[in-house]
Amino acid sequence: MKSSYVYRLLRIDHIKKTGDLPNEQQLADSFVFIFHLKGEGKIDIQTAGRPLQKETLYICPPYGTFGITAFSDEISVYLVRLQAYFYDEQRQTLVAETNLDAFSGLQMMNVHSVGHLASRLQELSALWPASTALQEMKCQVELQHLLYDIYSAKLVHPADTSSAIAKTKEYIEVHSDVQLTLDQLAQMAGISAKHYSETFKKLYGQSVTEFIAETRMTKAKQLMAKASYKLREIASLTGYQDEFYFSRTFKKHTGLSPTVYMKKRRRKLAAYGQNTIGQLIPLHLIPYAASLHPKWTSHYYKHYAADIPVHLSAYRFHEPWEENLSTLSDAAPERIVSMDSISKEERGRLNQIADVIYLPSQENWRTHFMLTASHLDEEEEARKWMASYERLTESAKEALYPVCGKQTFLFLRLHKHEIYFAHNRSVQDVFFGDLGLESAVSLDEPTDRAISLEMIAAYQPDLIMIFVFKEQETLAFYQQLQQSAQWQDLKAVRHQRVYQVKSDPWREYTACSHERIIRQAVPLLSGKNPF
Repeated sequence: MKSSYVYRLLRIDHIKKTGDLPNEQQLADSFVFIFHLKGEGKIDIQTAGRPLQKETLYICPPYGTFGITAFSDEISVYLVRLQAYFYDEQRQTLVAETNLDAFSGLQMMNVHSVGHLASRLQELSALWPASTALQEMKCQVELQHLLYDIYSAKLVHPADTSSAIAKTKEYIEVHSDVQLTLDQLAQMAGISAKHYSETFKKLYGQSVTEFIAETRMTKAKQLMAKASYKLREIASLTGYQDEFYFSRTFKKHTGLSPTVYMKKRRRKLAAYGQNTIGQLIPLHLIPYAASLHPKWTSHYYKHYAADIPVHLSAYRFHEPWEENLSTLSDAAPERIVSMDSISKEERGRLNQIADVIYLPSQENWRTHFMLTASHLDEEEEARKWMASYERLTESAKEALYPVCGKQTFLFLRLHKHEIYFAHNRSVQDVFFGDLGLESAVSLDEPTDRAISLEMIAAYQPDLIMIFVFKEQETLAFYQQLQQSAQWQDLKAVRHQRVYQVKSDPWREYTACSHERIIRQAVPLLSGKNPF
């Protein structure tokens, strides 16, 4: 902890209803201290997910993402948003800190020993937002006092059981290739084997044996993607001395034998940037490298992260393409799939790494898909998938037309304090094109210009499909918007025909995402799932 840090409270929320939890990952624009006091559930911060622990502090850094899923009816979680500043001697000014190291050692801290924590958080929540300058000062003082007591408690109880077990978990991840026993790990944590086993499962939602096996299987998949390794070597490098036992274990975990799995992964492909991995998955091709993130590419992260050895950054703001290209160069893929809309400098660097399949951004997704298949000699597989997609579309039309076939739709996007039209390419081509549904506005209307509630009312849409950017300022604006008389007077709102849709898959422009749009649209609008 830097002695020169100054802390400022930005907002505090007390969540008591499970429906108010941010179960879809939110983007944090400041540090978010998440105090979990009561209830069961799961928390995801960036790429790490774990069961919620009672009286535990979790911290999400600025520009990170977090989400909470409840498993019980009762919940008590405080979200304290704050900024940390340090004094820059050279510039002689306060600078906002964004590194998680600002609160080193507090992640997953048990805060039971912090005196009267629940009542103090409740009092701070009641004071906020401050109505006077004096009340504002009291809020800031209370925050400093609370942080002081949290750090003091950490000094008095430096090594709790949770942090000790967390260190053994890190040890497993690094040393999964050696023999690991429960007694050995428990001894490292300084507790009994029984206590270690029970606490590990409570903390991470799986037994230590399951975690070891999962870690070894993930490493095995990564090694299998590299053609230079033989099965016996892979078994040895993942902690198995008997390759036949390894083969049985691998098939139990993946449903495929190592030989079949390696055959499927024979190609060392890279999906570079947005709108590329979704052209490979329908061809049953899992890339060796791809842009992955639990929020921005949630579907691919959830289903394929363990099968993709090299994870490129999928962060959408100030995307670190130089770092991605460096990672990609080290991975040495055989072929790369990329949109042609990247910068000239990026293209030059990409061409030095491997042969690149550039998808023309001005063409539609069907052309992108068939072009990808053609370059990879998978035309037959692509034709089969397209035929399946057409059948899916026809089934979707049959399900939707009786419900909303003659009604008009308006797609909206909320960002900060503004409303925009949101008929992006996927919405135009799939929702209004393939499904033949009707838009309340001309699809030529610009989507980058803010619109008013009066304009929305003038179009009189029967249904509204809305994207809400998952960050605090936008979420607060949407709450305020829903309470306004103008919003409540809209026909779609009065008839309860407003539906929130997620950027994944609705803003992705690929074959895979478009199939998922159709599979989501039918149950969302009809209440039935015929698929």
